[in-house]
Amino acid sequence: MPTMQTETKITSIRRGRYLVEVPIQVSYSPDAPEDPIIDSKTAQLLDEIARHAATGDAAWLKQYGKVYELVEA
Repeated sequence: MPTMQTETKITSIRRGRYLVEVPIQVSYSPDAPEDPIIDSKTAQLLDEIARHAATGDAAWLKQYGKVYELVEA
């Protein structure tokens, strides 16, 4: 039976003035290698990151990834 492949990917979340690049673990099923799979704990973390980005909590966001503040040029 083939095993699932896993790797670390960077995902970006943008809410309000903030963009956060977060490293996450993804898995790939041998049956659908083109579709990345994340576990429920990671999905919940990404939702929490999005909420903190929307409220502008940059200090909290920095513990999970690179934080960029979007500015008008």
